[in-house]
Amino acid sequence: MDKKLAMSLALGVVLGMLDLSSTPRRALAASPCAHAKFATKLVAEACKSGGQDEAKEKMKAWVKGAKEKDPKLVLTCNSCHSSLAPTFELKPDGLKQFFALGGA
Repeated sequence: MDKKLAMSLALGVVLGMLDLSSTPRRALAASPCAHAKFATKLVAEACKSGGQDEAKEKMKAWVKGAKEKDPKLVLTCNSCHSSLAPTFELKPDGLKQFFALGGA
């Protein structure tokens, strides 16, 4: 086999392995979000990029940020959600609370 061809094939294999290894495992095995339509940009983008795990991480970070802005705020997942995994159903006023606290 020609040395240039062999080197090109080897380089292609290595680059392919690097590309696969740089993809987060979470993205490869992400659980899809339970809903198809979203009322918030935050959750829609998180679900698109990393599924339910990404959406949970983003929402937890958002709750933490809201609490840092107002230390007196008592806010948990159950403040807005009537059920958690796997469907994360919202309470009737869940979205209203989210937007009132600056959510997008």
